[in-house]
Amino acid sequence: MTQYLDLRHILAMQEVLIEKYGGLKGIRNLHLLESAIAQPQQSAFGEDVFKDIPSKASAYAFYLSENQPFIDGNKRIATAATVTFLRLNGYDLKADEKQLYEIIMKLAKSRSLERISPPGSGKIASKNGKRKVNLAFEGSAAGRALKKVPF
Repeated sequence: MTQYLDLRHILAMQEVLIEKYGGLKGIRNLHLLESAIAQPQQSAFGEDVFKDIPSKASAYAFYLSENQPFIDGNKRIATAATVTFLRLNGYDLKADEKQLYEIIMKLAKSRSLERISPPGSGKIASKNGKRKVNLAFEGSAAGRALKKVPF
């Protein structure tokens, strides 16, 4: 069963990220935040819009970045939410920090949810260390700050 993030998880992560990396605290628009968090669970005609864990992770990344729900740190929270969601669902990241940074910056500039892969590397996450997958977006060093976040 897929484990999703909810508002309390995102708010706790944002607090940790702002404390660790700096920035302005606060939510710019709660409705945009709730919308972004709900996107990975969307369905149409009885079928999930985002059919697998990597595409659901991509939805967290894209919509948290695109909606800009926080005053500061929107790309960081998009990254952290994606990393956390992948880990909660048994995926390990295989990309280095530079690749992850490039992915989030491409995503933030693209303004559309499309497959974005790091240069020279298509395999950046694996399920239980066995199956490798291509992800549209992955997290960054922000994941290290998440040890404090209760789930």
